Amino acid sequence: MLAPEELMKNWMAFGAGAQESFRKLMTAAAGAAVGGATPKRD
Repeated sequence: MLAPEELMKNWMAFGAGAQESFRKLMTAAAGAAVGGATPKRD
């Protein structure tokens, strides 16, 4: 098990890098759930 400070450091580094791609993923998933009503496709 990682030490709490090490876990937080790794999580913050991951979160900073993945936040934008995660937002795009959630936006795409939400659009698909609505039925693909959004005309924009990546």
